[in-house]
Amino acid sequence: MGESEYMHQHNVEYVQKLCDIISDIKIQTGLPVMISPGVVHGWALKQIADTGADWYACYQETHNQELFSQLRPGQDYQKRLSVKQTASELNMLIEEGILCGVGETFDDLIEDSRRTVAYVQKKILACGNYQIANHKDYRSWIAHRKQNRFNSCKSDPALKAI
Repeated sequence: MGESEYMHQHNVEYVQKLCDIISDIKIQTGLPVMISPGVVHGWALKQIADTGADWYACYQETHNQELFSQLRPGQDYQKRLSVKQTASELNMLIEEGILCGVGETFDDLIEDSRRTVAYVQKKILACGNYQIANHKDYRSWIAHRKQNRFNSCKSDPALKAI
């Protein structure tokens, strides 16, 4: 499910329909459910989490606020950031997305990586075609990349090919 104008308008009926779909999927498949309705009010997110949604996808795209305003005109950077925190507090896992090659600086990429890892609730973090075994390796990898400006990821001992 992609971002929805109905969810942005705080439509109670639409939220209930979404919750019914989530419930049906959970009952019929027993599989985890990810939703991506965009920024929603806390009451809607709580209802969605209580219904059983496991993942909340809401891509920040960048943590450079000036670049964010170009990538997502008319959207509120802080609201988008805080709704993920609310979802995390409701025990939902967070799917984050950062765009690369859209005008960001190297320091923007470092900041994006640092902030994104705050939502990581698992032992393995994917980074391109590589996986980083744990948070300690991730911090080491970021420090190494900062010194070497992301040259030669393949030679980095903290990374393992996926």
